[in-house]
Amino acid sequence: MDDLMAGIGSSNGMNDINELAKQAEQALQTRSNTVQDQQSAGYSNAQSGYGQRSAEHKGEPQYTPTPDFYAAYNDKLNNDTDFMVIVKGAIGALIGAIPGFFFIMMLARYGLIASICGTVLAAGVFFGYYLGTRKNTFDIKKCGIVCGAVMIIAIFAAVRASWTYKLRDSLKMAKSFSYSYMDMTDMTEAEVDEAMNSSFQFLVGDDDPTYSNCSANFSKLLAIFDLRGKFFGSLGENYLFCAMGAVWLLSKFGKKNY
Repeated sequence: MDDLMAGIGSSNGMNDINELAKQAEQALQTRSNTVQDQQSAGYSNAQSGYGQRSAEHKGEPQYTPTPDFYAAYNDKLNNDTDFMVIVKGAIGALIGAIPGFFFIMMLARYGLIASICGTVLAAGVFFGYYLGTRKNTFDIKKCGIVCGAVMIIAIFAAVRASWTYKLRDSLKMAKSFSYSYMDMTDMTEAEVDEAMNSSFQFLVGDDDPTYSNCSANFSKLLAIFDLRGKFFGSLGENYLFCAMGAVWLLSKFGKKNY
């Protein structure tokens, strides 16, 4: 022990201890640097891997957008079947024909030129068809067929109704005129009533020439009074004006929706 303490106490012993301390410090420093280098290398590798994965997915969408179910539902609602398109278009066209129908009927009844109202009826028919099918794709062929059928029916009904009113008014007027000529025929009022009632029974099947009676015997009245030619002439005029308006309007609708 004394030798050991003496050795340490000597100058050479102290130098050895200092040398050993320096070596230990250097070893610790080297170990610390090695650990730091390994940690840095691992972080760099992680960064590199992340960058590589990002590069691999570059150009691809980062997320998948949620489908617009509301838009798909609305598209489904706005695309009816062909049958439903025809039904809706026909209903709209019939409603749109009402103003033109009454124009033709009333003007013709009062002796005015009603054929020009065929154009008004055509416009109403096309507008009604458009409103009934506006949520669907416009098809010019379907429009032409549906609107053409509605116009043919509506014009015939309007002209026939106006002529039925004319026939009814003419029969009632004939009865009034017969009273005016009682003095010239030496007939009493009762005799005039009986004669007119007999005539009405023959013409319309009733003592009173009402609209319904005249309508039920429309063809018979036209034949008796030789009015078939005039009736079909009036019907043709209305069809002509309606066709002219229909062709013009259909071309406008077609250009707008194609």
